[in-house]
Amino acid sequence: MEILPPQIQFAGTVTPRFPVKRSHWSTSQQLAVKDFRLARRRIGPGERTDGVVVFGRPSFKQSNETLFLQIAESGAVDKPAMALSQVLGRLRDKNGRIAIPGFYDDVAPLTAFERREFSHLPTDDIALQKLLGVKKLFGERGFTPTEQRSARPTFEINGLTSGYQGEGSKTIVPAWARAKITCRLVPDQKPARIRKVVCDHLKKICPPSVRMEIKAGHGAEAYLVSPTSPQAQAALRALGQAFNRKPVLMREGGSIPIVNDFKKVLGADTLRSEERRVG
Repeated sequence: MEILPPQIQFAGTVTPRFPVKRSHWSTSQQLAVKDFRLARRRIGPGERTDGVVVFGRPSFKQSNETLFLQIAESGAVDKPAMALSQVLGRLRDKNGRIAIPGFYDDVAPLTAFERREFSHLPTDDIALQKLLGVKKLFGERGFTPTEQRSARPTFEINGLTSGYQGEGSKTIVPAWARAKITCRLVPDQKPARIRKVVCDHLKKICPPSVRMEIKAGHGAEAYLVSPTSPQAQAALRALGQAFNRKPVLMREGGSIPIVNDFKKVLGADTLRSEERRVG
């Protein structure tokens, strides 16, 4: 069976739909995004919002809508559901690292300052494990759970669909299998590059016995505000005075693509925090 080339298109430069002239703003100005987090020992002053790359529907197909095969015949063709599962299973190694060449090339590493700040957070791995209801935490080796969820890129399977899923059994072999996939990006990663390395790798490992199709998605870069910037320092001073304790910085995920346009078009940084009370 032929392997179809991926057909993915990402949105180019987004033109903001608001009539603002750049001359009305100065680089010292900033925007505040509603959502404040007031914690006992941690804050997130808009250090980062996650970027995202979306692959709409990577799917593997055979020729017919549904293959009703006899047991003897079903061994003569590859099964799209099995092929897709095997391909997806090869995209992460046993250490939690994404096994796609080039995926981590542009990732901005955590600084020593950031890791010191993270170490001050009131984290408890056992409590997190119980809260999530899992027997064991899992993530990229070499990084703490806080670092894994806030400063490392991911490859996510958002949905899997194939074959009969109603009550009881039905002895068919489905002709197609589909997955919805996204990648969470971190500072310095570019959606177009991640799209390319992911698609190139999927084409490389797709078995020749099935056809692969990838439909269009969208992409957005991660956004980073330096913790030493005047805006972040002003926020830290204000929070320190308000709560009479020194805030602790951390990166925090949450895709808000427009903040990059605020920076590029208006020259304005964005500070973000979420409302949450601890204790």
